Amino acid sequence: ILSRLDIEYMLEAALLVKKGCVGEDELESGRRRILNFGHTIGHAVEKQSGFGLLHGECVSIGMMAALHICMGRGLISKDGYLEMKNLLSKYHLPLTIPHDITIHKEEIIRSVKSDKKVINGKVRFVLLSEIGKGFVCEDVTDDEISKAIGSIL
Repeated sequence: ILSRLDIEYMLEAALLVKKGCVGEDELESGRRRILNFGHTIGHAVEKQSGFGLLHGECVSIGMMAALHICMGRGLISKDGYLEMKNLLSKYHLPLTIPHDITIHKEEIIRSVKSDKKVINGKVRFVLLSEIGKGFVCEDVTDDEISKAIGSIL
C-alpha cells in the first residue's frame, strides 16, 4: 500500500511532465497529443455511462482498449500489455466497464466516431510503440475499434 507521501510524489512528478509537454505544445498540434492516451474510447465510455464513472476511470478503461489495439498490431508484447494492466490494477483503476453499468458496443462506437478526435472521417488514437512511447495514429480500422471495445465490455 502506498503512503500519502508516495502518492503526492507521483502526482507531482506526473504534473511536471504534463506541464512540460503542454508548455512545449500549447495548441495541441504535436507532442502534447500523446497525453490523450486512453481518451478516445475513454471519452465515449464516459459519455455512454451518463457520466456515472469518473474521468480517470474512463481513461483507464480506454487505455486498456488502446493497449488491446497495440498488442493486436504487434507494437507491444503480451507481457507489456499485462505489465500495464497490472499497473492500472495496482492503483485500483478499472480495466473494463463495471458490470453495474450497461453500455452496448454500438453506442461506444457511435460516440467514438462523433468525437472531436475524428479528423476527415478518421478516428485519432494515441497508441504505444513500446511502453512509455506514444504516437498519434489515424489508421485504426473499424474492426480494431470493435475488438478493442469488446475487450473492455
